Amino acid sequence: MMNGTRRIMKEVLSLLEGRSVKALEQARKELLSIDVQSIKARKALEYYAENWNDIIHPGILSLACEAVGGDPETIVPVQVALLLVNAAIDIHDDIIDQSKTKNGRQTVFGKFGEKIALLLGDAMLIRGLILLNDSLKHFPHEIAKNVVSTFQKYLFELGNAHLYEIDFMETFDASPLRYFHVLEKKGSIIGMLMRIGAIVGGGVYEQIESLGNYGEILGTLIAIREEFIDIFEQDELKSRLENKYPPLPVLCASNNPRVKRLIYYVSTRPKISNSLIERLIEAVFRDNKVKELIEKMHDMSREALKHIKKLRLKKSLEYQLKIILLGIFEDLQ
Repeated sequence: MMNGTRRIMKEVLSLLEGRSVKALEQARKELLSIDVQSIKARKALEYYAENWNDIIHPGILSLACEAVGGDPETIVPVQVALLLVNAAIDIHDDIIDQSKTKNGRQTVFGKFGEKIALLLGDAMLIRGLILLNDSLKHFPHEIAKNVVSTFQKYLFELGNAHLYEIDFMETFDASPLRYFHVLEKKGSIIGMLMRIGAIVGGGVYEQIESLGNYGEILGTLIAIREEFIDIFEQDELKSRLENKYPPLPVLCASNNPRVKRLIYYVSTRPKISNSLIERLIEAVFRDNKVKELIEKMHDMSREALKHIKKLRLKKSLEYQLKIILLGIFEDLQ
C-alpha cells in the first residue's frame, strides 16, 4: 500500500524540482503581479501562490527539451507560461470535481468558494496564454507554429476529458473501463508537454513522437496513481463517494458485493474513522480487479520504456526518464 514518499519518489521529486525551481519562482511573481482589487480574490491568489509547488509539468518540459539536444535554459519562459495555464486547469478541475481538499490542504475552491476559484482560474489562463505567445516570439516561426498547433490539439483533448468526466459523474456509469478512458485523456497533458519540450529543443519528428508517446503513458499512470492517493485522503474520499464519483481502484473493487456494501457504509457515515478507512483500503487492495489494474499499469510502463529505447539517449537522461516511471509504483502494491 501507499505509506508515503520513499527513496525512489524522493529522487524523482529532487530531479524534477531542480528542473523547475527557476520557472516556478518566476511563475509565482507573474501570478502575484496580476492586478486584483478584490480583497478576497487577492487573498485567494496569494494563498495559491504560497502553496504552489508544481514541479512535474515544468520538469517534464525541461527533460524533453534536453533529451533532443536542446538547452533547458531556453525553455524557461515556456515553462512559466504553461505553469500558469496548468494552474488554471487545476483550479477549474477542482470546481468540476467539487474537490475541497487536496494533499491534506484546502483547495482555492474549498477555501474561497466557486466564484472566486473560477475567476482566479480565468485570470491565470489569460496571463499564461499571453506569456506563451510572448515566449514563442523568440523561436523560429516553424517551431512556434508547431508548439501552438500541439498546444491547441491537446488543450481540446483535455477539454473533452473533462466533458467525459462530467458525463460520467452525472450518469454514474460505473464502468472502470470508461473511467480509465477519462484518465487517459486527462493524462494526455503530459504527452503535450513532452512534445512541446522536444519541439522547442529542436527535435525531429521521430524524437517528438517517441517522447510524446512516452509522456501520454506517463500522464495516464500519474492520473491513476492520484486515484489511489485519493483513497487515503479522508475528506476527498468521502466527497467522491457521496457524489458517486469513486476513485478508480474503488470503482474496480465495487463489483465485489462485500466491498460494495462497505463502500456504501463508508459513504453514509457523518465521519469516517481511521479504522474504517483502513478496512476499505485493505478490501480494495485485496480485490483481484485492483490487482489487475496494477498489473496493467506495469504493462503500460513497459510500453513507455520501449519508446525511450528508440531515442538512443545519453545514459543519464535515459535513467531520469526510467526513474520517473519507477516512482509511480513506489508504495503501490
